[in-house]
Amino acid sequence: MTAALPRTLDLDFVRQQFPALAGDWVFFDNAGGSQTLATVGDRIRDYLLSSNVQLGASYAVSQTSGERVAEGTAAIADYINAADPSEVVLGGSTSLLLRILALSLAQTWQPGDEVIVTNSDHEANISPWVDLGDRGIRVKFWNVNPDTLDLELDDLKPLLSDRTRLVAVTHASNVLGTVNPIQAIAAIVHDHGAMICVDGVAYAPHRLIDVQAWDVDFYAFSLYKTYGPHQALLYGKADHWRSLPRFNHYFIDGDSFPYKFQPGNVNFEMTYSLTALRDYVVDLANHHGADRSDSRHPINTAFQLMTDHEAVLGDRLLQFLNH
Repeated sequence: MTAALPRTLDLDFVRQQFPALAGDWVFFDNAGGSQTLATVGDRIRDYLLSSNVQLGASYAVSQTSGERVAEGTAAIADYINAADPSEVVLGGSTSLLLRILALSLAQTWQPGDEVIVTNSDHEANISPWVDLGDRGIRVKFWNVNPDTLDLELDDLKPLLSDRTRLVAVTHASNVLGTVNPIQAIAAIVHDHGAMICVDGVAYAPHRLIDVQAWDVDFYAFSLYKTYGPHQALLYGKADHWRSLPRFNHYFIDGDSFPYKFQPGNVNFEMTYSLTALRDYVVDLANHHGADRSDSRHPINTAFQLMTDHEAVLGDRLLQFLNH
């Protein structure tokens, strides 16, 4: 049997991974962006100084560059438990990626089709869908219960119809702090033949992401809020990406995803640096004695350690406020 893991996060080990924490400043702006891992910066620098060439050529440096970009995408796909790296679209921000998604989907919809948004989401997952009203798409609002501040599932069901094409919802509200039951919401949405698009920006820094377990159609979050570079991720099921019209150059065919949704090209050096995000959570778990026989287990372990530590901090704050 595997020995029980220590429940206390080794803060000295964690702080050693973030050079910014060695200074005199204390950072309380993590909602706008986390501090960056030293290994992320190291890999960006290494890429730019040793493999900064175009991809796809036959010479060795180009081959290395292509392998590094592929490694970054594969690492972040594993981080969220995507079925394949091709399901991950990368871009400059969550707002940009959701806007691209909305414009692509709108080309497959008809006037009178419906989208449901909430009144507790970040603007990034509201305005791209609301703006589709100019194309004849009807937008409905799923409002939080003013007494519980929750999005009640029973309030969603009457909003769904045979014209509903997508429900856009946050995983954790950046205003209320409410964590929504995404798997249960996805099941209801799929029963009505619609898709679900989840904004995970406020959730991803704190909890494990598992897009397959939740059966979401699309899931987005900002990598610069999870210790990475200023980049964002949009997951989508392969069948959706395959059927959607391209957003990139006209000569890119339908099967060339995620490239057909990444105008111009993905940022090479930032994408390579994403290998450091997965390596960090694995190293964190291994440092605390995680079972290494299951490739997914260290990621689970790392986030459990973070969750337990956040519970201690939250309890300390609530005790202070209650007194």
